[in-house]
Amino acid sequence: MISKEAVLLLLSVLAAAALTSPAAYADDAKPDFAANKLLGDWAGMRTELFDKGLSVDIYYKADAWRNLSGGVEKGNRALDNLDVKLTVDGDKAFKMPGTTFFVYFLNNNGGRPNDLVRSNVGVDNIEVPARSFKLYEAWGQKEFYDGKVSILAGLHDLNSEFYVTDSSGLFLNPHYGIGTEMSATGDNGPSIFPYTSAAVRLAVHPTDSTYAQAAIFDGVPGDPNNPRGTHIEFKDKEGALAIAEGGIKSDSLGHFAMGTWEYTAKRPDQLTPSIEKKTDGVYFLADRSVYKNGGHNVNAFARLGFTDGKVYQFKDSWSLGFVFSGFIPSRKDGQIGVALSRSDNSSEYITANAPIGNSETQLELTYKDMLAPWLSLQPDLQYTINPGADTALANAWTLGIRLGVDF
Repeated sequence: MISKEAVLLLLSVLAAAALTSPAAYADDAKPDFAANKLLGDWAGMRTELFDKGLSVDIYYKADAWRNLSGGVEKGNRALDNLDVKLTVDGDKAFKMPGTTFFVYFLNNNGGRPNDLVRSNVGVDNIEVPARSFKLYEAWGQKEFYDGKVSILAGLHDLNSEFYVTDSSGLFLNPHYGIGTEMSATGDNGPSIFPYTSAAVRLAVHPTDSTYAQAAIFDGVPGDPNNPRGTHIEFKDKEGALAIAEGGIKSDSLGHFAMGTWEYTAKRPDQLTPSIEKKTDGVYFLADRSVYKNGGHNVNAFARLGFTDGKVYQFKDSWSLGFVFSGFIPSRKDGQIGVALSRSDNSSEYITANAPIGNSETQLELTYKDMLAPWLSLQPDLQYTINPGADTALANAWTLGIRLGVDF
C-alpha cells in the first residue's frame, strides 16, 4: 500500500522539478486561470508552473440522491469525489520532447445511493465501496514519429482510453462510462474506477483520423480484500487483461471503433466450478454529431458489448443516447441528455441464481449548466426497470443533483 506520506513526497518532487527546470521554449497558449478556476492564478504561481511544464487540475464533485420509489427503499444519500491531477510536459520541464508524466490522486467520501436501488449497474459513477484516499494513476508516456506512435507505462485507468465515448461522459449512471458486460468481470473489476492496475499501452495513429491501440493490464487491480488506499501487487494466479481497440475519430467523421479483450487467467465456470475457463469479449462504439445549426448541436452515441457469460454475470449490454447543446435561450453552455441502457444476464447466471430476471433497463434524463466558468450544476433523473433483475423489486425512480467545482 502506498502511504499518504509517499504521495505528498511525490507531489513535492514534481512541483520542485517544474519550478527549477528551464522555462518553456515554445509559446504555447496559456489557460486563463484567473477566469476559469475558482482559486484563480494563485498570485501568478499557476501560470509560472504552466510555463515550466507543470499543470495542476483540482476538481470536486458533490452528489445528493433521493430514491423516490421502488428498489429496496426510499431514502437519501450524499457522496463526493475529489480529483487532483498533475501533468508534466517533459519537453518544457526536462528537455525531453514527446514525453509526458501524469499523476492522479483520488479521494472519495459519502454514502452509497445504490443501496437504495440495488441496480446491477448502479446510479452514480462516483460511488465507491468504502471511503478512501489513493494514488489513482501514475504513468509516463513517450511519443515517436511526430506523435503517430506512443508508449505508456504505469498505473493506468483502462477506461480513460478504451471503451469510451465523449458524448456519454455527460451522464451520471456508471453504464455510460464502460459497458456492464466488461465492468463486472475480474476478481476486482478491470482497471477502472475506483481500482487501477499497472499497465503498458501502445497507440498508433496512421492518419489524423485513424487509430489503433493495445494494452496489457495486471489482471487484478488493487487488493480485493482491502478497498482502501493504493495496492500494487503481482501474483502468478492473477494473470493479465489484454485489450485492443481500433477505429476512426475526428471532428468531421465522429468516433467509430471496435475493441476486444481477454483475461489470461482462468476462473471457475458458473455452472460447473470444477471447470475453469478464460473470459473474453468484444465491443462496438459510435459517437458523432447528427445535427449542427446556428449554435445548436445534437450528438448521438451507441455502444454494444458481448461476452460469453460462462464465468461472470452478464452476456451483453448496450446503451444509446443523445446530447442536445445550445437549445436553451440564454444558456449557451447548457446540455440536455437522454439515454437508455440495458444489461442482460447470461443463461448460466440465471440458472445458477434462479429465480431471477433476464435483464435490467435504465433510462436517464439529465441537464448540466455552467453557472460560472468554474461551477456547474447538474440535476439528474433515472428510472430503473427491474432493479438487479430481481423480480421482487419494483421499478425505481431516483432523483439526484451534482455540483461541480473547478479549483
